[in-house]
Amino acid sequence: MGLANIIVPVLITLSTVVLFSRKGTAYTLKESFQETLPQEGATKLSVSNRNGNIVISPWQEDTIRIEATKKIKAANKKKAREYAEELKIEISREGNEIIVRTIRPESEEKRGFWDIFRDTFNGHIQAKVDYNIRVPEKLDLDIRGRNGSIKTGGIHGDVTGETRNGGIQIDDVKGKISARSRNGSISLAEISGPVDVETRNGKISLSEITGSVKTVTRNSNIRVDQADEDVSAHSRNGSISLLKIGGSVNASTRNGKIWTEMTGKSFQGCDLSTRNASITFIVPESLSADLDVYSRNGKVKTELPVTVFGSFSRGKLMGKINQGGPPLRLRTRNGNIAIRKSKEVIEQ
Repeated sequence: MGLANIIVPVLITLSTVVLFSRKGTAYTLKESFQETLPQEGATKLSVSNRNGNIVISPWQEDTIRIEATKKIKAANKKKAREYAEELKIEISREGNEIIVRTIRPESEEKRGFWDIFRDTFNGHIQAKVDYNIRVPEKLDLDIRGRNGSIKTGGIHGDVTGETRNGGIQIDDVKGKISARSRNGSISLAEISGPVDVETRNGKISLSEITGSVKTVTRNSNIRVDQADEDVSAHSRNGSISLLKIGGSVNASTRNGKIWTEMTGKSFQGCDLSTRNASITFIVPESLSADLDVYSRNGKVKTELPVTVFGSFSRGKLMGKINQGGPPLRLRTRNGNIAIRKSKEVIEQ
């Protein structure tokens, strides 16, 4: 049976538990939802949730299995059951896209911030929905939440993950990645495709990326361990560590150290800058580049031979490494800059 223009009602299996919580909230209701859908040519799955975690993993079937658990805390059993009837999971199809949505009660959607703040201390109902979804491995994913984590991997397709207050973990994907969070960490590993990652107050950790990397955070650290193409990494108040980078690098932070190790395989330039910390730049001895290095109140040291242009001072160095080539620009205000040689040799 096709999925076009249908809304699948919630299938409920009740598992009820009574728990003691804050004042006015003494009853917890759990409901389980299960639905298995034929893929039938669908190329994309979209999941939208407000409160709760989302986990999507591959399997060898040509179906999509959606399992969810609703957890509702209320002052009593009656209120919990009434809310559960209005908290729905809807599944629909639009063209080649299957859409899964958590639909919250209409009365709650209209409540303002102060209503929520006041009711929280007067036994207001608390509810979340956790998803565990199995999908064929060849599928694009669009996963969006507000207050919960996102986890997926083993997918041959593009993945978009977005949440406000939760972490994102994506592993082993053959496709491009777009990941956004406000207050959560983001971790990606074994990605065959370009990566675009941004968070406000969480660390970013990337490893084994074969595509280009664009990453931004505000107040935490960035670490990239092995990226074959160009890397852009920017933070406000965190350190940046870039290891085994094959392409060019553009990285900046305000109050954190920058540590960059280049393989030089497709080097087309590098621009590193911070304000109140040091910079360490490691490259193969055979790298050729035009060097422009400056520290206002720190020292510049290099292990590579440099043909100096003009005068050489304690905090300034301009010249050529080997035959010269793409620009290598390093800047800090209150920190030292060290250029070190690695053991790796660039393959010509």
